[in-house]
Amino acid sequence: MATKKMTRRSFLKHSATATGVLVGSGPLLLLPRKGQAAADKGPIVFCTYGGPYGENMQKHVIDPFVKKTNIQVIRTSTPNFAKVKAMVDIGNVEWDVVDSETRLFYRGAEAGMFTPLDWKVIGHKDELVPGGVEPMGAANVFYCGVLCWNKTKVKGAAAPKSWADSFKLPGKRTFRNEAWGTMEVALMADGVPKDKLYPLNVERALKKLSTVKKDIIFWKKTKMALDLFTSGEVDFGYLGYGPTRKAIDAGVPLDFTWNQAILNRDYLVIPKGSKQVESAMKFIAHCMDPEIQAQYSMHYHIGPSNTKAFDYIPKERSDQLPTAPEHLDMAMQTDGKYWAQNQADLAKQFDRWMIS
Repeated sequence: MATKKMTRRSFLKHSATATGVLVGSGPLLLLPRKGQAAADKGPIVFCTYGGPYGENMQKHVIDPFVKKTNIQVIRTSTPNFAKVKAMVDIGNVEWDVVDSETRLFYRGAEAGMFTPLDWKVIGHKDELVPGGVEPMGAANVFYCGVLCWNKTKVKGAAAPKSWADSFKLPGKRTFRNEAWGTMEVALMADGVPKDKLYPLNVERALKKLSTVKKDIIFWKKTKMALDLFTSGEVDFGYLGYGPTRKAIDAGVPLDFTWNQAILNRDYLVIPKGSKQVESAMKFIAHCMDPEIQAQYSMHYHIGPSNTKAFDYIPKERSDQLPTAPEHLDMAMQTDGKYWAQNQADLAKQFDRWMIS
């Protein structure tokens, strides 16, 4: 009898079912919940990000939780405000925990899309970095963009120590191709203290950016930004810390400063209408555990939200993380709530400036 050939699609489907991970490059697919265990017994579907971030999350966070609780976790991607809202609005919620960037979180919280968290279950409330505790969200990880430069182009004492320094230097520079993060950089370069940025003075920010506009190459994706630095096409500018550190470790002649780093955070939330609230709360509690966060940050260049995690991280590693106390004091934290309320208008003003 001939053996039936397994197609690639069949292989991915069976592999995803076996491992609890959904993979693929096409439209988002979710495993059906028909015949699943009773509510609050799992499995839970965790929507987070893909790539190395998701792989590390699987190995150092999800797998230990499954082993500890025997509650299965299905990992999928990618968090999206419109999809969460649609699920909640029609009452067909497929995601039980969502990894929400600050703008998504505050928009969703304002719209009543999330379930209030039981912090008695989650715990660790007094251990989280300021801003990490919200009624509907628990900060999970912190990441940042930094002022980076190519050491073959900017040497020794000429290296900038602040965004203001960088705007005084001649040469090509790069920034994000959007208002988010770029306006904060411009205002700090113009002398606005990092704790006085909001509400943003848009006119002032765009005026400052105009002083160097002819020397800016804007980027949309992190890979493009990194390529600009490694090829020597730009001398300095804004780059995500993770790619910066990875490039430095690989021998690329880059350097950076923690001063005025642009710090962002993700929150874990439970969409309203989830049938797995109890299990989801347990999972979020697990994610807040300092030892679990330490393991993740040991293997990925992202800062833990639980300050106790640094008790389990060697000094040589904590020196490389954005939420280490000495780095946290130097960074500015973006105001996700402000951006959630004003992003559409800010984006229009920035786009008009871009083509002016």
